[in-house]
Amino acid sequence: MLETLNQPYIILAASILITAGVRCFSNIYSKKYTNNTADTAFFTLCSAALSLIVVLVFVLLDGFRGVSWFTFLLAILFAAVSFINTYTATRALVLGPLAYTSVIAAASSIIPVLYGRIFLGEQITVFQIIGMVLILISVFLSVETQGEKKKASLRWLGYALLNFLMNGTIGVLQKIHRASAHAHESNEYLLIMFFFMALITAGYLMILRKKGTVRSAKPLKMPKVFLVLLAAGVSAGLINVLNLYLSGAFDAAFLFPVLNGGGTLAALILAFVVFKEKFTLRRSIGLAVGVLALMFLFGIVQIILKQLGV
Repeated sequence: MLETLNQPYIILAASILITAGVRCFSNIYSKKYTNNTADTAFFTLCSAALSLIVVLVFVLLDGFRGVSWFTFLLAILFAAVSFINTYTATRALVLGPLAYTSVIAAASSIIPVLYGRIFLGEQITVFQIIGMVLILISVFLSVETQGEKKKASLRWLGYALLNFLMNGTIGVLQKIHRASAHAHESNEYLLIMFFFMALITAGYLMILRKKGTVRSAKPLKMPKVFLVLLAAGVSAGLINVLNLYLSGAFDAAFLFPVLNGGGTLAALILAFVVFKEKFTLRRSIGLAVGVLALMFLFGIVQIILKQLGV
């Protein structure tokens, strides 16, 4: 269905805006309703289940296009990587400083970028490299460190680096499927992925229950929690559908840094405007650096320099 629209930049903008929404909803849930790993796992399970429903709608609209063994097996790997990515991100945030964790996660875009360059022959320009570096600086400055008591440790670094690897691998798995002969099975690919991710997360919740870790939040009895879960889950499903399409429409050196940087900037603006978070000097500089980074990635700086005869 997205292919028929043939508007990749509009879809990219939509993905960035929805990503900002997911980050804000996830932030609300983690701050207000998460007290242990079971709460986080339940959030992941709800997100996967709701995303499954969203993708199923796309399958019904587009029509079932079949499932090859390639798509089926790659989807299972995608599900496992996505679960590990969520788990390691959560552990890294619990154990270490938020700013450093966020920068390491954002730096993971280099993995699909290198994959695109080495295996798909995609080009990387100096301006894109500068843009990627500026994105990391922007992410670091956008995260408020005032009152941060958590310090870096080897255990934290292990989780952060594993999250870096898993986060980057997600982009690679998206590129692999979109570049294959089975790219037309993209909806089915996501459908299988979310099914197995929900299955894996449900199994993890059962293990936690046996160990005595139970959920503290009761979403079905708390309308606000239920609405946050619903919004985050539906948005996560939409993002995956859009980003899988975009991974076949743009080179990795452009797409993944823009998704990372654009999502961070949009979430920051949303936090200021909607959630009335404090607009500190540090965050203001981070926002300005992020805008500059996107100008490099979109080639705007290059155009300006050409106009100036540089």
